[in-house]
Amino acid sequence: MEEPPSTTSTQMDELQVDSENQLKTSAAHSKWTKQSILKLFTGFFRKKKTIEKTSESVLQELLQPTRYKPNDLEQISLETKFTKNEVKFLYRAFKTECPNGIIDEETFKEVYEKIFPMGDASKYAQIVFRAIDRNRTGGITFGDFMQFLSVITKGTDYEKILWSFQFFDINQDGKITRDEMIKVSESVYELIKPMY
Repeated sequence: MEEPPSTTSTQMDELQVDSENQLKTSAAHSKWTKQSILKLFTGFFRKKKTIEKTSESVLQELLQPTRYKPNDLEQISLETKFTKNEVKFLYRAFKTECPNGIIDEETFKEVYEKIFPMGDASKYAQIVFRAIDRNRTGGITFGDFMQFLSVITKGTDYEKILWSFQFFDINQDGKITRDEMIKVSESVYELIKPMY
């Protein structure tokens, strides 16, 4: 006799179906409009950097999973100290920007550029991306993102200090050099430069 599926698994499936339905209807039009306007303005004001794909970047693309499905809702809620409703909300927002459940560095930079449209967010976004993607997989999953948010918003002082150290330790050698401090400071300045 088969057991009925667990509630948490069913909840995650419902969350994904609900999220996908919302994407298809309301987000499709507004996302298309926002992207069109953003492309139009970035075309006028900034030259788009051309990126050559090296064999290493092609290999990273091939090694990345095509889809990511997070653990069950209750498990994420327990691990991150977010409520189930907060996890659902954040999951929907994450899936809006990243339908396959994995955000790459370029998409991450585009999100930061939307948040800070007046400055150059690319350097800062790259540092944040690498701090979250400590294993250098080339992608941030919803689980990685939730761990990051959990530490930053709900972590202990020790966890926040440890994450800040990892943020400044760009090359992951266990120490923060003067050059790393300058890189981070310059990236913050570039992010907010037009405000001054």
